[in-house]
Amino acid sequence: MIKGFAAVLVVLGHALMQTGVPNVFFNGIYSVLYSFHMQIFFFAAGFVSIKMLQLEGIEGRAKYIGSRCQRLLVPYFVMGIIYTPLKIVLQKYANLPYDFSTGWRIFIGENPDGALWFLYALFIISLCVVLVIQKSNMWILWGISLVVMIISCMFTYENVIEVLKTIVM
Repeated sequence: MIKGFAAVLVVLGHALMQTGVPNVFFNGIYSVLYSFHMQIFFFAAGFVSIKMLQLEGIEGRAKYIGSRCQRLLVPYFVMGIIYTPLKIVLQKYANLPYDFSTGWRIFIGENPDGALWFLYALFIISLCVVLVIQKSNMWILWGISLVVMIISCMFTYENVIEVLKTIVM
């Protein structure tokens, strides 16, 4: 139910963004929605993945990681690969032309179809959690993730990408 509510907020936020109407009321709703809707979605995704605690041994964790790859990374890379030629062909009509030399950034979460960032982020979070979570430390990790979620409200996607670029380069 929480994930469904968050999905409705995402759709509503995107719909408000597409209106293009310079309206103080719409802009206020848009700002409020975008301050927390993805955090709720990620929180709910983690909350319902309690099954990670039931994974047995390395084989169980490897199988889980493989299923997350299929569910999250396959669409992320396939859509990025499909989107890239379209972006190159149609770049003369775009506000920001596509620089093909930046294609490698797809591996650090910067997909040519920028709307897919959440798939990459959710995979990385799932990977980190499945590697460290145990019943004995679940509540500590839950508290840490809550703090990180709250702190994340202070950062934009562009700030995170700049930090990743600095680390990689």
